[in-house]
Amino acid sequence: MTAAQRLAGRYLSRTGSVVARLGRWRAVYLAIIVVVAPVLYGFDPTRTAAVVIAGGASVLAIVVAVRRRTVRRGGAWLLIALAATLLTVGDAFVAAATTGVVRSAEFPNVPDVVFLSAYLPLTVGVLWLAQPNPASRNPLLILDVAVFTLAGSLVAWILVLRPAIDTPNPGALDLTIAVTTVVGYVAVLAAAIGALIAVGRSPAIVLIGVGTAVFLFADLLYIRARVIGTWGESAPAAFLLLVSVAACGLAALLPMRDTGHDARRAGRRLGLAGMCVISIGLVAAPTALLVEASRGNVQTGIVIGIVAVVIAVLVLARVVLYAHASRRRAGVTSVVRRTLRKLAIATDERQVRASLRTAVREMLPDSDVRLVRDGRRGVTPEVREDPHGELIYPLDSGAAVEAEAGEDGVTTAGGVAVVTAPVALLDEYYQALQAILDQAALALDRIDLLRRLRERERERYFRSIVTTSTDVILISHNDHIEYVSPSATRMFGHDVRGKRFERLVTPAEAGRAGWGSVEDGAEGVVDRPGMSASVVQVYRRDLTADPTVRGVVTTLRDVTQERALRRDLERRANQDALTGLANPKRFQEDMRDGRRGTGGRATLFVDLDDFKIVNDTFGHQIGDGLLVLIARRIEACVGAGDLVARLGGDEFGVLLRDVDAGRARAITQRISDALAEPAVVSGVRVDAQASIGLAYVADHGDPDVLLREADSALYSAKAAGKGRWRQYRPGMPAPTRQHLGLRDRLTRALASNTLALHYQPIVDTATAEPTGFEALLRLRDGGPPISATEIVQVAESTGLVAEIGDWALARALQDVPRLNRGSAPDRYVAVNVAPRQLRLPDFGERVTRQLAHAGVPPDRLVLEITEGELVGENERAWADLDNLRTEGVRVAIDDYGTGYASLSYLRQTAIDLLKIDSSFLADPGSARTRVLVQAVADVARRLGLDLVAEGVHDPACRHLLLDVGCRYAQGHLFARPMPADAAGRWRFTENAA
Repeated sequence: MTAAQRLAGRYLSRTGSVVARLGRWRAVYLAIIVVVAPVLYGFDPTRTAAVVIAGGASVLAIVVAVRRRTVRRGGAWLLIALAATLLTVGDAFVAAATTGVVRSAEFPNVPDVVFLSAYLPLTVGVLWLAQPNPASRNPLLILDVAVFTLAGSLVAWILVLRPAIDTPNPGALDLTIAVTTVVGYVAVLAAAIGALIAVGRSPAIVLIGVGTAVFLFADLLYIRARVIGTWGESAPAAFLLLVSVAACGLAALLPMRDTGHDARRAGRRLGLAGMCVISIGLVAAPTALLVEASRGNVQTGIVIGIVAVVIAVLVLARVVLYAHASRRRAGVTSVVRRTLRKLAIATDERQVRASLRTAVREMLPDSDVRLVRDGRRGVTPEVREDPHGELIYPLDSGAAVEAEAGEDGVTTAGGVAVVTAPVALLDEYYQALQAILDQAALALDRIDLLRRLRERERERYFRSIVTTSTDVILISHNDHIEYVSPSATRMFGHDVRGKRFERLVTPAEAGRAGWGSVEDGAEGVVDRPGMSASVVQVYRRDLTADPTVRGVVTTLRDVTQERALRRDLERRANQDALTGLANPKRFQEDMRDGRRGTGGRATLFVDLDDFKIVNDTFGHQIGDGLLVLIARRIEACVGAGDLVARLGGDEFGVLLRDVDAGRARAITQRISDALAEPAVVSGVRVDAQASIGLAYVADHGDPDVLLREADSALYSAKAAGKGRWRQYRPGMPAPTRQHLGLRDRLTRALASNTLALHYQPIVDTATAEPTGFEALLRLRDGGPPISATEIVQVAESTGLVAEIGDWALARALQDVPRLNRGSAPDRYVAVNVAPRQLRLPDFGERVTRQLAHAGVPPDRLVLEITEGELVGENERAWADLDNLRTEGVRVAIDDYGTGYASLSYLRQTAIDLLKIDSSFLADPGSARTRVLVQAVADVARRLGLDLVAEGVHDPACRHLLLDVGCRYAQGHLFARPMPADAAGRWRFTENAA
């Protein structure tokens, strides 16, 4: 196949496809106006036939398009078809005249009237076809049309009307037809200009505008030839008329899109059309004036001037309106930018609605916007021209977002936005609204997508919880279990699908037969074959009506260990761990429970005598065994309705219910006798006895009063001797109150700085020269005097010992310079350390910090430890003392000889001094005393320890000490405790005591 054949084949195939798309009748029409009519028009005999054929085909094409509804606004097209018919008739007459078929006539004649009658339907049809839908006023478009119209009228005046007036003896009919022709010409010109400016981008309108322009140019040539009288020169005009008619027919074949928004916005932008308007308006008058001047005298200068002024005013008005519109557009652009930023960061639909509402109300006064989220997609944007105007805009970003159906089957994605505002404003700001609404659609799609992602993530999260949770989830349908979580097998021991829930879990509540009206948190029991039963908490929800569940959801939580722990905690909270008796909390609660018992009540406080000696002698294991044995003996002496409790280390409480005074005393005596019997614990015989205080009340009485009375009776029994009991009588002292009062005194003394230290000299026994001073606590609050030993005991029992000990150590170290005033700085200060201080984990660090803060050398400090309180091996305490001794601090055993493991403490390397208790010197003339003191002195000397004797109250004690070689002493013989300044100045005299 040759290249020519291939080219011909390709041309024929393309032609065939075009014919197929256009339709048969469109193809025939194109063949007529493109091929047949031009060929026939080229020959004079067939020129008239060419005009008739082309014009008739064009009119027929328009009528067929209207009939088949392929064009909109059929009435406008029919008017254009009527104008095309008239133009065809006139053009046929002109063609016949130019070829000599008919004789020409003077102006005006039949073709002039026919052409004149075509102006009206052509003007109305073009304006109607180019009218925006819906219609709206456009002041800039009106100004543009006015400028073109004035310019065209000026041209028509110079080229047509003026020559007609200048002809010799013009008749009235001639002038009338000439003026009417100019008016019609201008009307068609205005319609064409308005159509091209308004909707120039619509192919059909453009073609109609071009055809109208060709017609106007042809008509201008024709009228010019007729007015001047040269009929034969109208042949070009006849051909152009044929082209304009064919253009109207071709326009009916082209698609005509909606011209609403483009038409209304066309005059609001200073584009090419606007520049053309301004240019034509500015050059029309000077051009006309130049043409007039070229002919000779200017006779229409006034008319040209007036038209020039009017055109200038219109152009200026157009510029002003454009500037005003530009300012409005700048404001709208700012609103659009802000709104786009807000929509870009919006996280929910509420923020999108608020942003849209704010933007629309700022752009369009008296407006509103609403979102209709009904899932509609593919909606075409449209402006409905009702009394106020509505813009219906689809909220479809085009993104591939899956729409999920709700319960009613309506999708939640998509929808439309409805903007309500005046039509003119909707049209003017259509592009801005379009940008905002497109961004809103994107935001909504993004929010929908994120919501679905969150829902899916939440679904995965809950699925993970269900599959990994130890709680069991069951879903039952028609009373049979259909779904079980993985943990169900661990709870029941087998697969329970298909089982009835009532047969798997039994209500734990007595009297409940089933789970029909179960409350959340009710307990049940799961019996498992070959395994222990489990206690579960049951939560049930009837979700049969929920389409996603359609069943009863049961959640089971295994609380077996929790219940066991709760029982254990309850037992621990109310029971003593060692003896199994009630604890103080339970004892207090029962004391205040007035609902139990109706008779008299009695309270007993039982305190073991010398229990500390048992612990010190035999150890804590024997002591604990003794406490258990004592608890059993007390329980054996009381009734089933009575309560026995362990209140402290070796203190017990007994609550007797429904007893009279005689029975209460009998029980008390029975307990005293039982506890007085020797006990054997782990093969060790222990002699134990107890002091008992009894308080009785005939009715319930005040429990606090009963407790205080029993406490007072106990202390009265101890004061009377060991192994006794006493019943409370009015007038007995209340030691408990005194104890609490002293604690308050100590607390206030620390806060008010009324706690002080006095110092008793420790002297060389031979010379009576002071070598050190023992710091002793004193209260200066104006209350009854109290000894240093009592202060320490109260501080230990009330928890103030650490605070008071720190204060005493710091104050003693501060007084070291005052104690050494006037002498060589080698005197030390001895500070008593309570056992509870030694048990502090940072005791050593506290002492080191105090020394550093006071700037006192460590060898100027002696820590006095009461050996009777340090029985037992406290490795950490001894380690702290060893560390302090390494730094230079010395350690003394105070009250040596009063404890029960004195020799064991001498093995500790931290000990530097021994202080003999004052009880050793009670009878200095006794031979036994001399032997004991001599033995202690020998032990100290052999171990390299310094020996200090306390309680030296007369010269006989001093002589004894000198005889046995005790180097140091303190006591009233030398001096009583005194303030620091007096101690620093003290010197021994014979009458110092």
